[in-house]
Amino acid sequence: MTDRIKTTIRMPSSLHARFDEGNMNAEIVSRLERSFQDEWMDKFMSANDLIDHVELPAVLRVKSTGNGHDDISRLCDMLSSLPVEAVMLGVSKSKQLIVVIQLERTTLLMDAGQFVLDSSGREIDMHRLIACLDVQDLLKACLSVAQSVVPGETPSETLDRLCSLPNKQGLLGVRELCRSMNPSYMLDV
Repeated sequence: MTDRIKTTIRMPSSLHARFDEGNMNAEIVSRLERSFQDEWMDKFMSANDLIDHVELPAVLRVKSTGNGHDDISRLCDMLSSLPVEAVMLGVSKSKQLIVVIQLERTTLLMDAGQFVLDSSGREIDMHRLIACLDVQDLLKACLSVAQSVVPGETPSETLDRLCSLPNKQGLLGVRELCRSMNPSYMLDV
């Protein structure tokens, strides 16, 4: 036997007349249940709330946009909107920027991005990233690895390889990283 509660509903006689007497209860229950089915549609969950509600792997790989400029924009968006605890920068064997963003419970890794410090437009993008780190108060503690890293099969492998190399902190480390990406680039901040 299912649990049922008897409820008396007061309604105008004109509305009552629209129901078939034998199916009125079933019709009201059906319509009431449907009205709750779409309750989730107007709900909004921020990325921070999502992180609190799902179990994520320890390290997540951030997808590249396929464009170095857009990759930097995406990184700046993440740095500005997520609860970032720490950042580490590195460079791959092919001179592409590698970025590690440490959140409270998850690490984000962009090791397949397309950003290469090879033109004046890219210099502006690098300045944007550095400014973003500074505005978010992450630049002083930012770790940079100037030695090239071969990205691993998994994000965890790349992170382990990057963390096993010597690093420098703050703007000095970022300058050294930029020189390793492009020896002719002089970071003027």
